[in-house]
This record gives sequence, C-alpha cells and structure tokens, in this order.
Amino acid sequence: MRAKACTKCRQWKARCEYGEDDSAGCSRCRALKLPCVFDASFKRTSRAKSLQMMSSRIEELQEALREKSPSNGSSSQTREHNETLPLNDWSPQLPSIVNTIAVAEPPMPDLQPIPPAPSISSAGTTSTGYRTLGNVSLTYGQINEHFKTYFARCHQYLPFKMTTHSPDPIYTKSPLLFWVICTTAASWRLRCELAPAVKAMLADSIYSFPRSVEQVQALLIMSMWPFPVSSVMEDVSHYYCCLATQMALHLGLHRPTQTHLHEHGMEERENARAVGEEVKTTTWLSCFIVNQKLSAIRGLPPSILIDVHLLNAFEKRSINVRLSQLCRIFHVLMQANLAISANGSTPSGMLEPEQRLNTIKSWAEHFLILEQQHLQGMDNVVKIAFLSSRLQLWSFALLDDMPVSSSLIAFIDNARRDASVLIESCYSQNLSIVPACIRHAMCYSAFILVKILRSGYSSESEVLQDDVERVRQALSTTSGTPDDTHHKACETLRRLLYIEDKKLSPPIHTRMGASVVYDLLRIYAEDKYCNVPNHGAENPVIDLEGLDWNFLDMLG
Repeated sequence: MRAKACTKCRQWKARCEYGEDDSAGCSRCRALKLPCVFDASFKRTSRAKSLQMMSSRIEELQEALREKSPSNGSSSQTREHNETLPLNDWSPQLPSIVNTIAVAEPPMPDLQPIPPAPSISSAGTTSTGYRTLGNVSLTYGQINEHFKTYFARCHQYLPFKMTTHSPDPIYTKSPLLFWVICTTAASWRLRCELAPAVKAMLADSIYSFPRSVEQVQALLIMSMWPFPVSSVMEDVSHYYCCLATQMALHLGLHRPTQTHLHEHGMEERENARAVGEEVKTTTWLSCFIVNQKLSAIRGLPPSILIDVHLLNAFEKRSINVRLSQLCRIFHVLMQANLAISANGSTPSGMLEPEQRLNTIKSWAEHFLILEQQHLQGMDNVVKIAFLSSRLQLWSFALLDDMPVSSSLIAFIDNARRDASVLIESCYSQNLSIVPACIRHAMCYSAFILVKILRSGYSSESEVLQDDVERVRQALSTTSGTPDDTHHKACETLRRLLYIEDKKLSPPIHTRMGASVVYDLLRIYAEDKYCNVPNHGAENPVIDLEGLDWNFLDMLG
C-alpha cells in the first residue's frame, strides 16, 4: 500500500502535494531537488533526536577542522575570538561547516528552525544547543534566561567575584556551578525536577579532584537557596556551607596573596593561577557571611574564627561595598551572641539576667556605631541583614527569666519596632526568588512579635497581630506543599497566639539568639504532641512516643 505523503513531508509534518506527473515527485521535493520517496514503513524522527544527530555531526566536523588547521598564531587568535562570542550568537568562523550541514541535511521549514550553530569553548569542546542533566534538558534560551535572572536578582545577596558570568565558560570550568545557577533561578517545578541530579552532583563534590573556587561558590549558593524540606533535620544547607569552608581553606582562599600549594605537579595549583586575588578574597568573605548567617539561624557557634587578615579584608576598596557591609554586620552579631549566650558561666552559656541586660546595652552601642560609620546609604539587602541581626540582640531581653525594669521595657519596644520594619522590608521582596534567609528573617520577626504578645508588655496588640498575619500570608505564598517548613511555620504562628505554656520541660536558653524561637516551638510541641493524663500525681507524665522530635528543629 502506497503512503499518502513522501518521507520528507512526513518528517516535517507538512502537506504533500503531488504534481501532474507522479514520477516528478511532490512540489516540495521538486523545489529542493530531492528524490521523492514513498515508504509506508517510514517512522518520523523526533525533533530532539534530529537536533542530537545534528549536534553530533557538528562536533565531528569541527574536530576534523581543528585537526586540519595549522597550529599557528592565526588559528589561536581565531579560537580566542570564538571564546568571546555570546551564547546565542551564530558562529561566523565556521562557514564551511554550516555549508556542509546544509548539503548533508535539507533545511527545515519555518515551523522548525535550525538552532544557532555552537561556539567553541575555551577547553576546545563544542557547546550544543542545550544542556542535559538527568531527565532535564535546557535550551539555549532557557539557559540564557536563568543566568540573566540569577545575576540580576540573586547574586546581589551573595556578591562574590566570579571569573566569568558566561554560561559556556562556567560549564567548562565547573558543571556543578553551572547547574546550581540554573537551579537557583529556575521555576519551582523545574527546581523539583533538577533536585535529584543536583543533589547527587553536590554529594560527589566531596570526592571530586582537583577542587576549585567554582566548587566553593556552588556550595555557597546552594547553602543560601536550598531545596524545600519538611524539617530542618532534612536541610543540609549548613553542611554545604561547612564543606565550602573546608574546601576554601584547602585552596588557601583565606590567604589569597600567599602560595598555598607547591609548584610541581599540582593541578589545583594550575587552576589557582587562573583565579585572581579579588575572586579568592570575595569567595572567602562569602564563606564567612554564610557561615555566620546559618550559625545564627540555628543558634550555634560559628566554625570560622576571626583573624586580622579577615578584618583587613573588610577595609579593601576593591571589595564590593555590599559584601563588606554584610561582613561587618555578621561580625558584630556573632561577637554579641558569643558574649551573651555562649561564653557565660551558667550551664546553658547564657549570662545571668542583670549581667545580660548590661551586655545588651553595650552591644547595642556597637550596632549604633556600626550603622553610623559603615552602613550609610545601605540598600535593602544590607538593611534586612542589619535589622535581623539587631533583632537577635533584643531577643535576649525577651527570655522569661528577665526581671521587669525600665531598660527591659525599652529593649522590648526596640524589638517591636525593628521586627515591624523588618517585616515591611521583607514583604516588599519577591519571596519566590530570594534566599531562604530572607524568609527566615520574616519568620523570626513574627516569632519575636508573638513572644511580645504573650508577655503582655505591648499596648498595641492589634497592630502586632496584623504584622504576624502579614507574615503568615506572605509565607503561605511560598509554600509548595502542606508538608514544607513554611506551611508549618504559618500554622505554628497561628496557634502560638492563644495556647498556654504547659511548662512540661525546661525552657530553651542554649540556642543563642534563636533561643526565643526554639522555646516557642517547645510550647507548641508540648501543646500538640504531649498527653498529660491526670492520675493525681504531683508531676504530670509526658507521653514521648508521639512527639515529633524533628519538629523542634523545624525553623532552626
């Protein structure tokens, strides 16, 4: 049985029109001067497979072209010029290849245009029209958009210097960094599709060799934009940060002007030669910022110690102003946290109430000096970091063991004001693209307001409740599933406004500036999970079988 359309028209999904003389073929084949073949068993090749075959053919032809080209100055200049081409440019240096392809494969109709010819990367490999990771493939257009989005809207939160911002060179240097950037700027659906493969690449980075600055930067980005989780016990962002810190120390980023590896036979040393001092310094400062930030969120001591070289880097004029300001903020924050709630003589590490009150006053002055001397004209990114850091200082006055005094009331009023301003600053952000620490800052502010409402020290309870509700509404828009931490936070904030502290377990004072949050989570967990049967006993019995222990770390 003869087919209704020739093989070429079936491949292109085009209407096949016969001429008066069937032997001359259809009108399209006659125009292209191609044989018109009718085959009932012909199966159409998908567009993706056609592009793969074409890309493979291009690679073969380019490899043959390079082998035949003489190794002289002109050829190297041609390669250098090709490296500067944008990702979506046609390659004018390869006319013979394009002509060869045109002869080997007839041009596609307008509905299926041929993608741009690939450019040659610095490593001598060709970049095809898309990149594939696992079951996900991205086109040139998608890759360009993801990179534009990342550097326009994400990179400002962690502005370390990079050797390049172009997708192809980044992919050549570090596929991990390439895919992390694409994942960070991708939509929620695409992030979920990329998550398994990217997580596997991140795990493999532990064993990869040689290590590079790009790997450190990729781990830092993933620490700031982690994948959604249902519990902080599942969140590995802090571990990514610690791994990035150890890699940075191994590469000598903490001493960017000094030799850290010997000259002979070291591939990592060769890679380090191509990295400038500014890239090394800003990457190490970013390690410091993320380490201090995540440590403060979890209420844990930091793993990066302050030394004179780190402090001197804050003063360098070549360093991005925003990066320097963030370093100064988190330096003051962590010093205050350690002085008040980690180095105390009590078992929890917390200073006694009277001494704590005086120390809060002292560090409040440090924050004021910092704001006046170094944070003039701060943008919204720096403002959110400053307010959330100072709010942690005020939180030490909200613990239940503090005696009532005029100074205490003043600190609580400062906490209320900073929390409201911080919520307003975060509320103006696009919460779907900001790093997780911005959403945590909103949530932390709401917990502080809930603590003030429960203490009864505020006369504007309606206003504070409205602010808490704004946080709940904002966080609910970023909740992908009912089981993730943001959805749980919304429910927790709602119930904490009216449940009673049963005091079934001691208050939590060991989490530094996060102690207020963890203690409120204790109250919530006791109310929701603990059975208190009344058997006439003086001390109630707590049923620990049904307690979700992961929940206490939900927002840490």
